[in-house]
Amino acid sequence: MRYLVLFCLAIAALTPLLADAAEPEQIDIESISGRRYKLALHRSMETITKCYDDALKKNASLAGRLVVRVDIDAGGKTAGVQARDDTLGNAGVTKCIVEALHEKTWPSADAPRYFETVFKFAATPTK
Repeated sequence: MRYLVLFCLAIAALTPLLADAAEPEQIDIESISGRRYKLALHRSMETITKCYDDALKKNASLAGRLVVRVDIDAGGKTAGVQARDDTLGNAGVTKCIVEALHEKTWPSADAPRYFETVFKFAATPTK
């Protein structure tokens, strides 16, 4: 009986830790409630475009897409940025974009959240 009680106490102590490890809620940045995250992302587009344009000067045919996942803690701080699907094939551009998004501050929420977005790049330099 004593072992059962100790086991139950151990499970009860771990339950909050397991709850924190749950997957954060996904934000649909195209929805009305996700609009403020999309606006925050839009404010980074100049930096993101510069990442691509700098590489385009070295490779005029550079094109492709990059899917990234941005994890945000409840306070609005970037908890992580992951490149998910990269057909661009340029590690420098990917690193530059990941770093730019990691430095951002996002709208705060009641719990950690994440969103995924797709950047599409065509070999047309911007001015």
